[in-house]
Order: sequence, then structure tokens, then C-alpha cells
Amino acid sequence: NYEFSKYIHFEKANDSLIICNKLDNYLYDFNSIGKEIIEMLLNNKSYENILQELSIKYETSTNEIKPDVDEFIKSLIENGILIIKG
Repeated sequence: NYEFSKYIHFEKANDSLIICNKLDNYLYDFNSIGKEIIEMLLNNKSYENILQELSIKYETSTNEIKPDVDEFIKSLIENGILIIKG
């Protein structure tokens, strides 16, 4: 399970999502797919549910999208946006 840093501010902009890290005032701009994943995480969707929902929506296998989702979540963690609950 994951949680978002308390120093993160979300701003929706059409099909994208902008996140501000209040610790360093750095802005991150996410496209519609990144926005979808973040919204699923905000709604406490499990990792498996995220893979399943995206694979259905984009008509592909979970094995095909798994590397991209893994890389995206890893980047959120590395940039201090997402924290692994433990």
C-alpha cells in the first residue's frame, strides 16, 4: 500500500495533473495516464486493481503494462511524492 507525502499539493488541469512538492517547490506535470494512476492511488486502489483496470481500459494484458506502471510508481517514490506504507 502507498500514501502520498503530506507535502504534496494536487492541481487538476484538463486531462493532466500538476503536483507541487512543497518541500522544494518543484512542479511535476503528468499526462492523462499518469493522472489516472495517481487518482487510483488516491482512491486506495491496490496495485493489482490498477493493473487490471488499465489493462481493460487500454485493451492490453497486465503483463504488457506492468513495466510502465512499475516505472511510474518507482518515479513517484524516488521524487518524494509517494511513500510506501509499511
